Amino acid sequence: MLPISPKTREAVNIQGFSHRLEQVRKKYESDDLKIHIIGDSKKVADLIDGFGQIVVFFMIALAITAVLLFNYSRCYKATAVPLLCSVIAVIWQLGILNLIGYGVGVFSVLVPFLVFAIAISHGVQVINAVAHETAKGESRLDAARIAFHHLHRPGLVALISDGIGFAMLLVIDIGAIQDLAMVASIGVALVIFTNLVLLPVVMSYVGVTRSCVEHAQTKLDRKSRLWEEIARFIEPDRARIALALGILLAIGGFYTGLDLKIGDLDRGAPELRADSRYNRDNVYIIDNFTTSTDLMTIFVGTQPGHCGDYKVIDLIDLLGWELANTPGVQ
Repeated sequence: MLPISPKTREAVNIQGFSHRLEQVRKKYESDDLKIHIIGDSKKVADLIDGFGQIVVFFMIALAITAVLLFNYSRCYKATAVPLLCSVIAVIWQLGILNLIGYGVGVFSVLVPFLVFAIAISHGVQVINAVAHETAKGESRLDAARIAFHHLHRPGLVALISDGIGFAMLLVIDIGAIQDLAMVASIGVALVIFTNLVLLPVVMSYVGVTRSCVEHAQTKLDRKSRLWEEIARFIEPDRARIALALGILLAIGGFYTGLDLKIGDLDRGAPELRADSRYNRDNVYIIDNFTTSTDLMTIFVGTQPGHCGDYKVIDLIDLLGWELANTPGVQ
C-alpha cells in the first residue's frame, strides 16, 4: 500500500481505510468465514485508534498530580499555577511542532507526558522556594525574585542537559527515533520559559496562601526518622557497607546484562497488546500460510514508459544480487 496516492499526490487516510476494512470484516465475517488482516498500514491505524485513550490517561495524570501537589503544598494557588504552566508547555510544544511541519507520531505520542512531568518537577522546586521565602517574611514579589535567583542557574543547566540528551538521539538514522528526539527537545526547551520564567512571574502576582507557608515551616521544623536513618549512611561503617553492596549489585547487573536481548522478541506488533485483534490475525496468518510480517517490498520509481530501460533493469538485478548474498535475507 503506497502512503501517497499516485493520482491525487496526497497522503492516504490510513485510519479511514482501516475503518472501511473493518466494515467489510463486520459485513462478511460469520461462523463459517473468518477474515484476518495484517500489514503496517493496519497496524498504524489500530495504534491511531488508541490515541483517544491517551487523552483520558493525560487527564487522569493531571488529576493525580493535582492531588499530590495540593497534599505537598496545602495551597490551591501553589497547585494550580505549576499545573497551568506545565500544560502551557505541552500546548506550546504541540503548536510549534505543527508550525515546523512535525507531528506526534506513534512512538513520540507519549513524549508530552514526559514534558509535563519534567515541567511539574521544576515547578515544585520554584513553589517550594517561594513558600520558604514567604515564611521568612518576604513579600510576594521579593519571594518570587529570590526563588528565581536561586533556581534559574541549576534549573537551566538541568533542562539544557535534558535537551542535549534528547537531541543526541538525532544521530540515530531512524525516522521514528529522530521524530521522538525532535519532539522531546522542543518540549524541554519550552519548559525553560514556562517554569523558570513564567512560573515565578505568575507567583509574584498571586503568591501563596498562609496555610502553604505554615505547612512549609512545619516541614522544615519536623524531622523524618526515615531520612535521619538514610543520612547515617555517610558514617564510615555504614558507608563501607553501602559501597560494598553497590559494587556487588554492579557486578551482578553487568553479568545479568550480558544475556540482554535487544529488539522485538515476540510475534506480531510489540506496540499492541498480545491479545489485540491485529496480533491475533498476525499469529493466525503466520501459522497457516507461508508468509511473514517481516517482509520488505521495494518499489523502483521510473518515468512513465521506462520500466524496461536497461539501466533500470540492471539496477534492479544488482540490488537483487546484493540482497540475495546478504546473510539472513531470504
